Amino acid sequence: MAGSKGGKHSKSKGKYKSKKSDAINQQPEPLNSRIDSTRVSNGSPDEPKDSKDKNPHPNMNSSMTTGRSNYTENELEQFLLLKLERSYLKAKGWLLASGYGLAEIDRAILNAGHINSSMDLQNNLLTNLLSFIEGKFEPQREAFKDIDVLYKTVLKILVFGTMQARPDMNRSDAMWILLDRNWGSLPPTAMTSHLQSGSHGSSSRSKNENAEKVPFESSIGVLKRVNLKPALVSRLRQNVPILTDALHAQIGAPVIKQQAIPNASGFFTSIEGSSFVAFLRAWLESDSDDDSITPQLVDLVKNIINLYEKVNEQKEWAQKKVIGSAKSVSKHLLELQMLRMETVGTKQLIYEKMCAEKAEALATLKIMQRENCLHCADCEVNHLTEAVRRLETKNAAIRADMEAFKLNASESERDLKVVMKRERKCMKKLAEIEKQKSIFQEQCEAEKQVVLQLEVELLQAEKVVEEAEITWRQEIVEKEQMFALLAEEIKMEETQKANSRSELLKLRQKLEIDSQLAQDDCRRLEDELSSLRLAHRMSDVFLKDDIFLYRSLEGTSSESSAPYEKIGHWNCMICIDTEVDVVFLPCTHQVVCFSCYEGRCKMQGECPYCGAQIEQSIRVYGQSS
Repeated sequence: MAGSKGGKHSKSKGKYKSKKSDAINQQPEPLNSRIDSTRVSNGSPDEPKDSKDKNPHPNMNSSMTTGRSNYTENELEQFLLLKLERSYLKAKGWLLASGYGLAEIDRAILNAGHINSSMDLQNNLLTNLLSFIEGKFEPQREAFKDIDVLYKTVLKILVFGTMQARPDMNRSDAMWILLDRNWGSLPPTAMTSHLQSGSHGSSSRSKNENAEKVPFESSIGVLKRVNLKPALVSRLRQNVPILTDALHAQIGAPVIKQQAIPNASGFFTSIEGSSFVAFLRAWLESDSDDDSITPQLVDLVKNIINLYEKVNEQKEWAQKKVIGSAKSVSKHLLELQMLRMETVGTKQLIYEKMCAEKAEALATLKIMQRENCLHCADCEVNHLTEAVRRLETKNAAIRADMEAFKLNASESERDLKVVMKRERKCMKKLAEIEKQKSIFQEQCEAEKQVVLQLEVELLQAEKVVEEAEITWRQEIVEKEQMFALLAEEIKMEETQKANSRSELLKLRQKLEIDSQLAQDDCRRLEDELSSLRLAHRMSDVFLKDDIFLYRSLEGTSSESSAPYEKIGHWNCMICIDTEVDVVFLPCTHQVVCFSCYEGRCKMQGECPYCGAQIEQSIRVYGQSS
């Protein structure tokens, strides 16, 4: 069990060192320097900080406050755990130097390595460990599973005690004061008597006082000159008062101390110097009646004296032998102690070497882990750089696309503006066309009214023609033909208007062409109307002229020549074949056809009948009256 616990302790200790080696390497020197500076500022550096001597929590000055503020609570806890580990290592080294085994020390640390008295931590720890090793008490609780759990438990006890002594202090201040406090020093290896004044050593001290403080070294004699083990000395110190108490209980009287017993050789020499035999013989003869017993008693006393002389001689011889053996034993013990010291040194060297090897192994493992971490970090950095490059290229492409989209958007906006302008223009044109359409419709209505008026006028003209039907049958026939032509033209115009309306409804895209056609039609109709009006006027003029000529020539001309003149009057005066259909203004002569006008008169610009200058020529359709 001890070996297994010792192995666990060594493993846990290695783990604890590996956990906190970084904290040791980080900031040990600034912490110690700050703690020393705070000690100097508070008073003497070696002054005890126990609660019996003075207040263990003095007011922290500015240097302590500034020093503590540089560390977090976790860092202070790590420093306290390191300080506890050093204290336990010192106690362990002291016990190893005193001759105790490593497994026994580890078992004692896990079972009794706690603090439970008002003395300084180092001596209290040594007292508890020695009491457990010597079997003076049995632990009332289970052993700690790990050295780390022990360190944390002791740290909690120390911090709680410090905070309980001063309630207005927080945990970090308490840990700082524990770091600043001196936890005591180790005694020399040969001095062990003053370590028995702990809480667990109080029972042995009371037993020694009840046994009237038996002088152990003087009672044993030679053993005080023999350099024994501390464990053997402590066991002897424990067993002697127990033996005296047992003697008190069995005898019922106080045990005679060795100092109260007189020297036997002096007693018997005093008996030999005086006439004790004669005195005894006289006393026996005077007191006793039996004379035969007196010489026997005297012989017995003489034999006792002789035997005691022999015993003294044997004691002297035994003392000489004991002194010689003690000297040889002391030499052997010195040699044994030197060998033990050498073994302890070798054990410490081996232990330190093992610790160093473990530390080197842990350091190599940490270095390998860090190298692996660095390699992984390099790989991650490479991946990240590649990802960043890819993202940059993607961002550049996205930016280029965005710029292209912006350019396209600007171009599309420009095109949209152009299209909107065109649409507005088209809408304006459509509005104008609608206006023109409405105007044209109004004009068509007006033309219809004009046509109606013309029809009325034609009816009136028909009435006039009916009145002159007898004389002007040919003219009436011509007028009927002209009216038929006009009716056909009106019908054609109406059909054309209907077709134009249907085309306007069906083909709005060809609105401009239709409007041009409508304008052309309107112009043509206007020309026709003007020609009709002119023809009507000319017919009235010619009618008057014919009537005048008819009246003037009525008596002279024959009935056979009248139709010839009337028929020849409407033929072209140039070609004499076609009917006249061009009216000249301002002379209002209708004497040529359109083809002759285009061929000759248009170039000359003079009327062939009167020679007047032609300002305007109007083409008429149908015969004129």
